[in-house]
Amino acid sequence: MRRIVLGLVAAALALGVAFAALLARGSESGFERAVLERLHTGAGLRLDARGTAVGLLPAPRLRLTDVTVRAPDGAELARARSLTATPRLAPLLFGRVELETVALDGVVATVTDADLDAFADALRGWILVGARPPTLRVTDGELVWGHARIRGIDLGLAWPRGGALGLTAAGRFRGRPVEATATLDDPTAVALGRSGAVRARFEGGGVRLAYDGHTTTDGASARIDGRIAARADSIRDVARWFGAPLPAVGPELSGATLSGAAAVSRAGVAVDQAEIAVDGANYVGAARFALSDAGRPQIEATLDARTLDVTPYLDGLAPAFGADGSWSGVRFDVQPFQAVDLDLRLSARSVRAGGLRLGPTAATVTVADGALDVGVGEAQVYGGVVAGRARIRPDGRANHVWLDLQARGVDLEDLLTAARGEAALSGAFSVEASLTGSGGSMEEIVSSLSGEGAARLQDGVMGGFRAKALVLLGLGGRLEIRSIDGAMTMAGGVARLRELALVGPAARVDVAGEADLRTRRFDLGGRLAAGNGASAPVRIDGPFDDPRLRLDSRSSFGRGGDAGATEAAVAP
Repeated sequence: MRRIVLGLVAAALALGVAFAALLARGSESGFERAVLERLHTGAGLRLDARGTAVGLLPAPRLRLTDVTVRAPDGAELARARSLTATPRLAPLLFGRVELETVALDGVVATVTDADLDAFADALRGWILVGARPPTLRVTDGELVWGHARIRGIDLGLAWPRGGALGLTAAGRFRGRPVEATATLDDPTAVALGRSGAVRARFEGGGVRLAYDGHTTTDGASARIDGRIAARADSIRDVARWFGAPLPAVGPELSGATLSGAAAVSRAGVAVDQAEIAVDGANYVGAARFALSDAGRPQIEATLDARTLDVTPYLDGLAPAFGADGSWSGVRFDVQPFQAVDLDLRLSARSVRAGGLRLGPTAATVTVADGALDVGVGEAQVYGGVVAGRARIRPDGRANHVWLDLQARGVDLEDLLTAARGEAALSGAFSVEASLTGSGGSMEEIVSSLSGEGAARLQDGVMGGFRAKALVLLGLGGRLEIRSIDGAMTMAGGVARLRELALVGPAARVDVAGEADLRTRRFDLGGRLAAGNGASAPVRIDGPFDDPRLRLDSRSSFGRGGDAGATEAAVAP
């Protein structure tokens, strides 16, 4: 035992003498240059500092203060209060500098993307010079991505000889803690372009994510392929955490899950064979997630659902009507459009919108540059087909709105019954309309609508108008309507009907005038012509849901009689 102790003491003295001789041959400035050169060679970075200090005891180290980290082209990547580099002792005794640890305190780094190629290049740089990357430690760090900031970061990145490269990180984002871990089983294989297993976990803000995969390369860029599983207790809560709160009304968006085959690259995360569930609805398809240079989430997805209820989403912007039944003055909440870029292609076998039921539907939803664009390529609606497009573009306190609608052969009776619980008309309904408007609320937008359109209702319209005065025209007190055909132009929320024809088996009514969307009332005038030769000037006025046919008191009913002022109600 004594010999062993004496041997260890002799070895320690020998190392001490060799280290002292090395320091005697070198200088502090030379040591500093060697360490900076090693950092540059291994990571391809330039370091500028206002202050430097070299410590030799109890272990050699280089400490830089007020540090700026730059890319090879001179672009600033990060700033730090201090950087401390500690070399490995054994290589140093033989005149080589290999770094054991690099510690950054108070670093503020700005990133624009997750550059896997740069990471692989850095690993390759260390391996080609026959060295292992140093253990990296970050304290009190801050990561800036666009407008997003993760503060209070404590991070460790280590690659023990013969082991896996491991990363652990913790910080705070918008007042909530976040944690992440990742391991790369064979960093050397990855650096040399071969495959290596990757595992990553993230938790924070009500989001939990797990990823298991392996690295691949197509010769041009690095990629990680594997399986992803994610869950969010509430998308509404997560959106608020990300600084993009959803409207106060609308769906709960709870219990959201995502799973599928995922590819992680510099372009983002692409998920194929995706299975998504939210609020009890299930979707399958593909999706891609990324962050813009400004830190705004970017989502592209093509999804298919068996059934879809869009009622909560329609109510999410603002209510259409107030408590008194008039158009709502509540301002639209368009803030979510400012916080995300979305390109969604959606199909469903059946869709529910309020009381309405739609058949197979194909639609697109796009949010870009703060504007919402919803397009329906084709939806089967009560025996007919509906297509159209709606666009909302915020501009200060106002929202510019565009609406294009086409419908063919929709069964109006079924449509009205589903929407209102009753129907006064039936038949095959077709319409084409193109409207624009502007305002901060539904009330303001309706009052500003302008455009044009045409509509037709045919094939067995039931109901019509009923009144005793119609007996004087030989119509038996009832005027049945079998078809309605008309065109209009709109300005300031008032539709001007040029030629509205209501045709029945016994008579025809031709009127023109106004339909005021602001008050939802008709004011039309024209003439009724019966098949028996009788005719009379008429007016149709009153609310949209209960209009009246009024016979003019000066009318001559074919026999010169005066019936006095009369009026006909819409027959049920």
